[in-house]
Amino acid sequence: MKGLINALSFVALAGFMALIVTHRAGDVLSAVAGVGWQFGFICLLQLIPLILHTAAWATLLPRSVARPFGNLLLFRWYGESVTSVLPITPIGGDILRGHLHERTGASGPVAIGAVIVDLTTEVAGQLAFAVVALAILILRGHDAGTAPAMIATLTVLSVFVFGFYLAQRRALFGGIVRVITGLAGISTPRGAAYAQALDRAIRRLYLRQRHVWVSCVLHFLAWASGALQLYAAAALVGHRIDRLDALMLEGLITALRAAAFMVPAALGVQEGGFILLGSLIGIPPEMALSLSVIRRVRELLLGIPGALLWRTIGVPKWAAVINR
Repeated sequence: MKGLINALSFVALAGFMALIVTHRAGDVLSAVAGVGWQFGFICLLQLIPLILHTAAWATLLPRSVARPFGNLLLFRWYGESVTSVLPITPIGGDILRGHLHERTGASGPVAIGAVIVDLTTEVAGQLAFAVVALAILILRGHDAGTAPAMIATLTVLSVFVFGFYLAQRRALFGGIVRVITGLAGISTPRGAAYAQALDRAIRRLYLRQRHVWVSCVLHFLAWASGALQLYAAAALVGHRIDRLDALMLEGLITALRAAAFMVPAALGVQEGGFILLGSLIGIPPEMALSLSVIRRVRELLLGIPGALLWRTIGVPKWAAVINR
């Protein structure tokens, strides 16, 4: 697995550099540099989806493992930072925030189970936003033959997410342990007990249907709010775009990133998506690449401090509390 990720990282980085070099790198970098101190404004806009995503996660937590919102916001920031700066695994940041939540005294199976359910509702919200974006693309007559490919992509992603949801409702993790035990011929009682507890916790979380639906809606709003950053970035590089086009572009780019979840940081995929989809609404390739690079810079500006803070402090003393 590590070898595959390393290979994908190399290919993705090569693709990213090739796109930059072949599309007038000087113009791209000049446009990005021209944003200057206004990157701070774009970073501030990122607080909106960060808060909404955290609220979606907090909504799922039963009272027994609920924590102050500031704690959860910090853990979500840590997770996103690790995913942005150290894209080792597709869900590394989610695993981290579940682990950090557990370290505050929350029950392990419930804390990890809540992250798994939250990840499911997050992707569901992302798919819903992508469907809205695709509808905008088609209704505004911008598709130029790209709609069938996007419909196919969203269909595959929807089937995958629904299958993951069904597997969770049918004791996914206990089944995984049984398969591993059968193949290896090694009994792991502690692992089996934890997997069964995790499956029970997940089933109980899904029984709280109103909370699950609210989580989906909040994640949808979080993904949609990302269009504000895109709209602002386009204005800053001197190429204003329509608000609906910003929603369309943001929704379909996030869908492409989700489809390329095995590619670290979706390097090359995001850039190619910006060039292809940007061309449909009249954005020149150099400007489209500039928008993608601005997003990368924003991820680093927020991700590097978050990753460093996690490595040096971890769970602060004020966050390491046990709710009774």
